[in-house]
Amino acid sequence: MTGYGFHPDAQREFTNAIHYYLEKDPQLAGDFISAIDEGLQAIRTNPETWRLLRDNIRRYLIRRFPFGIYYTYENRFLTVWAVHHLNRKPEEWIGRLD
Repeated sequence: MTGYGFHPDAQREFTNAIHYYLEKDPQLAGDFISAIDEGLQAIRTNPETWRLLRDNIRRYLIRRFPFGIYYTYENRFLTVWAVHHLNRKPEEWIGRLD
């Protein structure tokens, strides 16, 4: 299994989404956290499996929730660049790569 880390803005997106779901229903927030954790485990196990979007950016779609985990995998390390809502500006997080 590979090591990983979150870009600070990706961590903030994840935290904000948790707070949003907590306001709706604490169980829903727990389900969201579990779905993200499952996604991260799957990515860490097989990082090159998911769709290559551009350059070396890949996206894992979260089941049940309209979010994607956008990441790169280089030198046996996974960097999560975004935990992004799929109905928002799809490319707004791309500037983080610069």
